[in-house]
Amino acid sequence: NVVDATFGESASKKIENWSKKAGSQFGYTELEAKKFVSTMGVVMKASGLSESEIVDMSTSLAGLAADMGSFYGIEPDKAFDKLKSAMQGSSSALKDFGIVVSNANLNDFMKNMGMDGDFSKLSNAEQYAVRYQYIIDQLNDINGNYARTAEDTFNGVTDQIETQKARLQETTGKTLLPFVEDIQKQVLAFYKFLNGDT
Repeated sequence: NVVDATFGESASKKIENWSKKAGSQFGYTELEAKKFVSTMGVVMKASGLSESEIVDMSTSLAGLAADMGSFYGIEPDKAFDKLKSAMQGSSSALKDFGIVVSNANLNDFMKNMGMDGDFSKLSNAEQYAVRYQYIIDQLNDINGNYARTAEDTFNGVTDQIETQKARLQETTGKTLLPFVEDIQKQVLAFYKFLNGDT
């Protein structure tokens, strides 16, 4: 529901497909993947970026959080929170990783990319796009780190086991949920009957 509300039906299909691959690529369950992408999508929705840009940037940053987690030895949700803060304009959110998302650094980055103008005078959408490109550029060396190391390290294999267990629980829950809901309705109807409610 959150994915549909944030991105709309057409984009949510793309996110659905992405989230199904997120286990092997990033160690996320489908639910975790959708949560990260939706959260980032909500942050950027009012920026003026197009729907396709928001989807691409949200999935990319959600994946980058897993790569940061495996590379720096932190929880992906903590890495994601730092990325989200940096995207919202916090210059110090990624300082622990040697990245300062300041206007001065963004201006230098724009010049190096052959872009004219002053970052502070860009539109909201343009600022989000430049911040995103800067962050991706600065963390380029760790891109794909989770997938590269997932089965080669003790922590990576442990994470894979936990992800597979969580995915199994999600799948089982989806299968059983209609039956549980039906039983709940019957129990509710029974109590209403006993209490004389119609």
